[in-house]
Amino acid sequence: MDNQEFITGTDKLEFRQIVLGHLRKILDLSLKIHNPDLIIAYTKTYRDSILTLSDILLPFYDKEMNEVYEQYEKDYKQIFEDTKNIDKQTSLVNKTSRKLFRNLNLLMKRVDYLKGTVYGEERESTEIVEVDK
Repeated sequence: MDNQEFITGTDKLEFRQIVLGHLRKILDLSLKIHNPDLIIAYTKTYRDSILTLSDILLPFYDKEMNEVYEQYEKDYKQIFEDTKNIDKQTSLVNKTSRKLFRNLNLLMKRVDYLKGTVYGEERESTEIVEVDK
């Protein structure tokens, strides 16, 4: 119990901040260089992290996201019916998980879940920004 942290009412940690923290952890995980011997463990962790985010965002699902998630479940099941090659399964699970992750991000954008904190849209701007090429 000594290593556990508890959130009190004075911490004022919003649920959105928890989601943002989880997003950062998924991104950190996806950017690490992976030992080929640990790719199955990585794939499981990556998939489980995305599914946890999906569970958290479930109350915000719209019709489009419900359809995307139903398709994810079908695609995931199909992976294991179509191939018994573990390398192919791992690759397809990563691809399918990434597609779900992208759609979860689009959902958060559609419902403005993070209130512009990630997407930089807290205020409207008509300012033209010049980008160096």
